Parts: sequence; structure tokens; C-alpha cells
Amino acid sequence: MTSAPTLQPKFLPTRNQLGVVAVGFSGGQCKPGVDAAPMALIEAGLIDQLKDDLEFQVTYDGQVHSYSEIMPKEDPDHRNMKKPRAVSAVTKKLSQQVYDHAKEGRFVLTLGGDHSIAIGTISGTAKACRERLNGREMAVIWVDAHADINTPETSDSGNIHGMPAAFLTGLAKEADPDMFGWIQEDQKISVKKLVHGIGKVMDMALGWIGTDTPIHLTFDIDALDPQWAPSTGTAVRGGLTLREGDYIAESVAETGSLIALDLVEVNPSLESEGASETIRAGCSILTTSQLTFPSPADSNSRKDPTMKLRPTRATPLLRPFTISTRIRPFVCSQCLYQTSRYIPSPSQQRHQSSFAAAVSAAKQIVGNGGQDSASPIGIDPLRTVAKEMKFLTKNIRQLLGSGHPTLDRAAKYYTQSEGKYVRPMLVLLMSRATALTPKLPREFPPPTHHTVNSSISPDFILNDANPAENLPLSASDETLYRPGDSDILPSQRRLAEITELIHTASLLHDDVIDDSTSRRSNPSANIAFGNKMAVLAGDFLLGRASVALARLRDPEVTELLATVIANLVEGEFMQLKNTARDEKNPVYTPDTLNYYLQKTYLKSASLISKSCRAAALLGQTSPEVVDAAYTYGKNLGLAFQLVDDMLDYTISEEELGKPAGADLELGLATAPLLFAWERNSELGTLVGRKFSKDGDVQKARELVLASDGLNQTRALAQNFVDSAVDAIQFFPESDAKQGLIEMCNKT
Repeated sequence: MTSAPTLQPKFLPTRNQLGVVAVGFSGGQCKPGVDAAPMALIEAGLIDQLKDDLEFQVTYDGQVHSYSEIMPKEDPDHRNMKKPRAVSAVTKKLSQQVYDHAKEGRFVLTLGGDHSIAIGTISGTAKACRERLNGREMAVIWVDAHADINTPETSDSGNIHGMPAAFLTGLAKEADPDMFGWIQEDQKISVKKLVHGIGKVMDMALGWIGTDTPIHLTFDIDALDPQWAPSTGTAVRGGLTLREGDYIAESVAETGSLIALDLVEVNPSLESEGASETIRAGCSILTTSQLTFPSPADSNSRKDPTMKLRPTRATPLLRPFTISTRIRPFVCSQCLYQTSRYIPSPSQQRHQSSFAAAVSAAKQIVGNGGQDSASPIGIDPLRTVAKEMKFLTKNIRQLLGSGHPTLDRAAKYYTQSEGKYVRPMLVLLMSRATALTPKLPREFPPPTHHTVNSSISPDFILNDANPAENLPLSASDETLYRPGDSDILPSQRRLAEITELIHTASLLHDDVIDDSTSRRSNPSANIAFGNKMAVLAGDFLLGRASVALARLRDPEVTELLATVIANLVEGEFMQLKNTARDEKNPVYTPDTLNYYLQKTYLKSASLISKSCRAAALLGQTSPEVVDAAYTYGKNLGLAFQLVDDMLDYTISEEELGKPAGADLELGLATAPLLFAWERNSELGTLVGRKFSKDGDVQKARELVLASDGLNQTRALAQNFVDSAVDAIQFFPESDAKQGLIEMCNKT
């Protein structure tokens, strides 16, 4: 059996009042069969389980509504829409049915039916929500293989199940009350609050929605890959796994804000063998949305086999990609959210984008060859911001002048031989790419719940991630970028310089901690000036960066970059140990890689992600763009470090610009070794003593190269790269956007 939910909802008076509407309607699309889904779900025992196992007080009229009594006698196409009067009549009636349940404070479950019914369900929930909660807006999370935001004019098929989001947001309008003219303002949702697709649902949607907004989850079963839900009329290959679908439902439920759920487009007639799988998937989504989990007695359930649900706690992916059957879940903290690491088998990996020349050596070792010589040449990121980069070193050196000659030389030492300047380049590219997005000016000073007495070391500081809240915006109308505007602001150029100052300061400190001997093919600062002077020079750089940051006069950006400095220190402390427990004879567990990725975020990805976010904030962009900039930087930063881990095993000191094999010499177990350790427990002894005995480094290196560790590291890096590219896909096309993508391809 399945246990009853225990979470008290925020926006419903009780947790056990449930209203069910069964809609046997398929007129929003052309394939028959989805009208049979509600009865199939009910016959599988769904209503009984809601009552008996989940302990809901169910209000259900016992009917699967086909609405035959309100079907028009004639229903010609109108504005390219097929069956517009029928769909309008059904959704209007359904809107009232859902409203009647929702106004009484019941959780509303609608069983469809094709996804056009969402016009009725969401409009009914929205109206009741505004009335019952004193005008409060609700959010909608739309889970579907398709955006369903076509207008009648942009739809190729004319099927209305591809248009509900357009009618609900007002993008599509009709004056005729018999053809959706009945939708009033209090039944609509705002297009400005539309979340951009499933790829960002877990990274930004719930954080952006916040904790004080009711949520209506509308779930089209065709969002799942046909492997999990074959019996649906509009299946799309490459969709979500059932674990991902469950996780979406679970994550929304955990907020306590869920007030309604639609489950649509199960079509039992299409796949006789797959119908039970699709029904089971639908039931799993439903029960997981109620935070229900199997009880120990479930193994002898008296229910029909199709109702042996699988609502185990789902674990989300960073993004879906082809996987082998070996799945090892682990729970990551706030900086990375929860992830499930899927290890690709060599024959099942996604198509890889090209790595830079330095990584080609790693590819050769794991047998994947080099870059195809026929592959197209992408945008040169450096050329895209060449004008701004030209003066970068000069401007940085001007920020570092000191009256003390030795401090002056030490502070400017790493600027003598120019580095890659990856971080400032990313800031400039992000600034230029986001300049083309809609502007939403912020209020100054921005409102904040922090005071001078607020703790600057909250409990979550170690895993300080992308801020979940966006500070309130002014009521100014959106303004679009105009070609005559300056697309990179002076404040954004200064931010690029500040980012490099912070990075350089971390290099000065790292070289002392690691007792490094070279940096950028020259003696490291601790060798040239001694440890004390190198530490003081790093402190001096941070001081100058702080002054420059304060002069931006943007409190939110200042606080954001200040947390980076704390993150760098926290990450360095985590690096003092290879595992959370640092046992003498450690055993590999899923938490081992989790610990490493947390450390990697703090040491490497925090600066990149938060400086990208800061660039978008300074550009006065919308919250969606700000969060996308952060997500891009976070994933790219993690990928950078994973590739750097590989280089330690694959290229020479001359190519790397620092000692090869230095990580092992320092006792550090990086990603390739951790993957190898998972398969070869012999490495645990070496990790425990930090490769301190003679021959340990060479032996560890040989074991890693003989394993699949490099291959798995590259696959994980590629996963992060793909997520970074996905995050900015909705940015307007520009050379700067292509430069950001090319930075991923060069990783």
C-alpha cells in the first residue's frame, strides 16, 4: 500500500479534500483514444487508492464527461483552428467544474483528455485562487514535450491542444464567446511570468515562483520519453525519464504550494502492450505529487498490477542524455541541487562537441580520437570582445598601483605574463549577449530583508548558490535594446576587471598553500617573493577589488561578489580533505563525488557563475535572463574544472603552464581518480594516505589511465557543457551569444 501525504499545504485549508473531474475529451487534436484515458486510470483503481490508501475525502460525480450534450451541430474551421466551438464549449464547462471545486478549497485533480483542456482547468483554478486568496496570482508549471503556445496563425496543424498557453496568456484572443471569448482577465495568467521550458524547471522555476505563490501543475504524459509512456498520441523521442517526471511532481509538492494537477493525453488505444506502462507512469506522477511513498507492506498489494506504483523519491538530472543501465544517485547540496549521475557506456554517449586542443590528448588516451577536421569553425569569442579585452591588462595594473615598490611588483606580478583571461572574457560576452534582451530597470537602493545586524554567516553559506529570490523590480515598462545603445556598460567592463582581480588573488594564495613552483611558465609568486609577500599581495588585490566593487554603487552585485570571496576560502578548506570524513582507509561512496563537486563549485564555478549573474544584473535584464546567466556560468565553471582535472593526466608541464601531475603530488583526488576508485578499491588506500609514499603517485596515475576514469570525467564535463548551452538558448541571436556557446565547445 502507499502511505498518506503528511505535508500541510500552504494554500488549501486541509490536506485531504480532493475534487476529481474526469474529462473524456480528445477534440483538441486529431487522434482518438485519449478520451479513454480517464476511465482506464479509474478502472486501474485510482479513485479507490485515493480514498483507501491516501486517505483523501474525494468529491467525484462518478462520471467521465464527454460533454456530448453541449457539442455544436456545426463546427467549421476558424482562423486555422479545428473544432474551435467544441473545444471552447468543453473548456468553458470544465472551467466552471474546476472552479466549483477550487473555490471550496479542494485540491483539484483533472484527468484528461488532450492538453487543450488546460484552457478550462487553469482558467477555473486561476479565478478561484484570486477570489479565495484575496487577489493572489498563481503560477503554472507546464510539463509537455511541446510548448503549446502556438496562436491559430502560427500552428501548422490547427489542433487546439497546441494552443492552450496562448489563449491563457492572451497571446491568442477571440471576441466570440463561443470561441474562447468567454475567458476573462481573472481567468488568465501573465505572459511576463512564463517560465522558459523544462530545462530550467529545477534550476530556476520554483526559486523564481517563490514560497508564497499557489501552483497549478499541468502534466502532459507525452513529456515522458516513449520508453516510459509509449501510449500517447504525440510522443517525442528524447523526452523525460519517469524518474525526472516524478521528480518534477515531487519538487512541486514539497513546496506545499500545489493546489491543482492536470494529467492528460494518456491514450490506451494506441499501444496495446504499452498502455499499462503509460497508465502506471501517470499514476506514478499523481502519487508522487502528493509526496506518497510505498510502505513496507506494498510487496503484497491487493491492487491490480498496473497500480503497483513506483513513486520512490526521484532524483533529477542536470539534463537528460542517453545512459547505460548503471545508475548511481547521489544528493548534492544547494550549489548543485540534487543530481543523479548517469555514466554513459561508450556506445551510448551523446554526440560530443569538440574540445580544445589541450583536451584532444585526453581523447586519444580514451580512444575517441581528435576533432573532425571538417567541422565548422565557430565564432572566435576573443574577437567578439577584442576592443574591451585590449585594455584589460592596462586597466587592471592601474587598479593595483602601490606606493611600496615591493608590494607594487608583487601585486602586478601575475599581470606581466597575460593569462587566458577566461573569466573577464565571459563577463564581457555575457554583458554583450544580454544587452539584446528586454530590460527591466531595478529600484535603487534595492529593497532587502537584510539589516546591519543580519548574520553574514548563515547556515547555508558553505553551499551558497544562486540566490533563489530576485529583488523587486520597478514598475517601469520593458525597454528593448536599440542598436545605437552602448551594449557593454562601463560598470560591466569594470566588473570584468574585478573578476580577474579576485581570480588572480586566489592564484597568489593557492600557490602558497600548494607550495607551487611555477605559474604561467614562470616562477610562481611565492618563489619570486616568498610566502609572506605572496599572501599580502593576494590580500592587497582583494582589497582593491572590494573598493572597485563598492564604487559600482550596486548593493546586490557587491553582496554577490563578496560571497564569492567567502566561497573561495570555504572551497580551499574543503580541499584540505579528499572526503567528508577523511578516513585513513576510506571507502568510495556516492557522497565522495558529491563532496568533490561541492568543493569544485566553491573553488571554481562560484566566481564564474556569480560574475555572469552580476553582469546581467548591471545590464538591468529580466529575472529570467539573470538566472540563465548564472546557470550558464555555474555549469561552464564545473566543466572547466573537470577538464582541468583531465589535463593533469594527459598533457605535459610545458603545455599546461604549471607542473603536470601536481594534484596527485599535493595529495588531491580529482574526478578521474574518483571515478577510477569507484571500480578499483585499491585506490582507497592511496587516497587515505594522500599518495604520500614512494611510488604512490605513479601507481595512482597508472590505475587511473588503465580505468574508465578519464572517459567518465569527460562525459560528466560534457553534461555540464550541454546544460550551459541550454541555459542561454533563448537569448537573441548575436555574435556574443555564439561566443558564449563557443566557449563551451572549447572547454
